Amino acid sequence: MKFARLPFLFLAAISLLSGIAAGLARMGVVIAEPAAAAAPLHGVLMVSGFFGTLIGLERAVAHGAKWSYSAPLFAGAGGVIALAGQGGVAAWTATASALCFSAVNLSLARRHVADFTVTLVAAGVAWTVANLSWALGAPSQKVLPWLIAFLTLTIFAERRELGRVMVPGPNAGRGFVAVVTAVIGGAALLSAGLDDSRRVLAAGLLAMSAWLAVFDVARYTVKKRGLTRFMAVALIAGYFWLAAGALAMLLAQGDPAGARYDAFVHALMLGFVFSMVFAHAPVIFPAVLGTSLAYSPIFYLHLALLQLSLALRWAGDFGGIAPLRTMGGIGNAATIVLFIGVNASAVIRARKVRNQR
Repeated sequence: MKFARLPFLFLAAISLLSGIAAGLARMGVVIAEPAAAAAPLHGVLMVSGFFGTLIGLERAVAHGAKWSYSAPLFAGAGGVIALAGQGGVAAWTATASALCFSAVNLSLARRHVADFTVTLVAAGVAWTVANLSWALGAPSQKVLPWLIAFLTLTIFAERRELGRVMVPGPNAGRGFVAVVTAVIGGAALLSAGLDDSRRVLAAGLLAMSAWLAVFDVARYTVKKRGLTRFMAVALIAGYFWLAAGALAMLLAQGDPAGARYDAFVHALMLGFVFSMVFAHAPVIFPAVLGTSLAYSPIFYLHLALLQLSLALRWAGDFGGIAPLRTMGGIGNAATIVLFIGVNASAVIRARKVRNQR
C-alpha cells in the first residue's frame, strides 16, 4: 500500500464527512452544533475539499512529479481551514489548489495532445474560476455553474479517454468537442447572470448524457459479469441522473433554497457524480493506494441505495413534501457512509486473501 498517499485521503475524508453533516444540518436534521455551524460550507467541503483532493490526487499519481501533489494538498488543507472558520483563507487556498491542478493537466496535455487532455485543462480552469469567484465574494449562484463544469467535464474527459479505443468514427470526436464548448459557454453565461442562460448549460449537459449513452463503452460492458458489469450499471445510472438534472435545471428558479434548485443540483452533483465515483472506485482506489480490492455483489447495495434515496428526495422536492426530501437526504448521507464501509472491507478482504497465499 502507498502509505505516503494516505494523508491526502484523510484530508478528503474530513471534508467528505463534514460536508455530509453540513448538508444534513442545512435540511434541518438535528445533529451536533459544529455541523450546524458548517452548514453554509456544504458545497465548498464536498466539491473543493473532497472532490478536489480526490481528483487532484488521481491526477498527481498519473503525472508522477512531486510538485503535482500540491493540488490535493491545497484542496484538502482548504477544507480544514474552512472548518476552522477561516473562509477567506480557505477560498484562496482552494484557488491555489485549482491553479496547481490546471498546471498538472496542462503538463499532461503537453505530453499527449488530445481532446480529452485539453478538456481536463478546461475543467481545471473552470474550477479555478469557481474558487476565485468564491474568494472574491461572489454569490453561490455565480459559483455553482463553474463547479458543475469542473466536475462534469473532468468525468466526461476521463470517460472519453477510457473508451477512445472503442469509439467509432469522427462524429464522436466532433460531438465531444461540441458538448465541451456548450458546457463551458453555458457556465460562463449563467455565471454572468444572462437571461435564459440556464438553457445553454442544460442543453450542454443533456447533450453530454446523450453522447455518453451512445458512445461510452458502458453499453457494451453491461453485458459482462462481475465487477465489469457493476461498473457499467453504475455508469448508466449516472448518465440517467445527468440527463434528469439537466432537465430539472430548466425548471429551477434562481433561489438556492428552492426545492427545484435542490433537485437539479443533487441530481448532478450527487446522482451523476457519485454514481461515477462508485463506478470508478474499484479501479482508481487500487491505482492510488497501490493495493487490490475484492469485488463482491454487495457493491450493488450502496449503488441501489443512492438511486432510491435520491428518487425519494426528488419526490419531496417536486411534490413539495418536506419530510420526503429530508428522508431522501438522510438516505443520501447513509449511502456515502455505506460506500466507504463496503470499499474499506473490500480492501481488507483482498489483503487477507493475498496474505493467505
